[in-house]
Amino acid sequence: MLNRAILICVFFLGGCATAPVEQPPSAGHNQRVLNEGYSMLYDAVSTQKQSDKLLLIKLESKDVKTVIGGISDAAERVQKDLDEMAKRDPRLELKLKPLPAIEVEARKSANFERLKDLLGQTGKEFERLLLLTQSGVLNSERHLAKTLSARETNPQRKKLMQEVSRTFDDQYEKVVRLLEARYFTPTK
Repeated sequence: MLNRAILICVFFLGGCATAPVEQPPSAGHNQRVLNEGYSMLYDAVSTQKQSDKLLLIKLESKDVKTVIGGISDAAERVQKDLDEMAKRDPRLELKLKPLPAIEVEARKSANFERLKDLLGQTGKEFERLLLLTQSGVLNSERHLAKTLSARETNPQRKKLMQEVSRTFDDQYEKVVRLLEARYFTPTK
């Protein structure tokens, strides 16, 4: 009986050890994945560059205006850099829609709800919600740029994504510092 149990364990454990080894992705597959990532980044910065427009109808502090303006400017520069990159390399596609339809719908719904929340707030509540929203977007963008940089084989694009990652890291840190300084209770 014990021998039979040992044989069954060896069989199952051996099956795990002999799983097929994944083949490295082809160049075409890698380009498709990169295009999907660049498209996601392009879509994000195309929207984010407009974030300072919300401040035209809302009163905010100078610090918040400065941080949001910096984010908007950075997003616009990244979009222009991506446009230039795509002009130089026709294999690069920036306007793919790689997400499943249900994810696109869910994101639209969440964005619409957040916009309603932002328009319904004033003062510190508005500023805090705006900064929290930007921190989430920046966090996604900076990690997306890092991931693109890690996967990118073209040295110029790799360097650009490293710069984009640093740019969004910097903007993210500014948002977090402002949130901690003005809108959260110190933990000390």
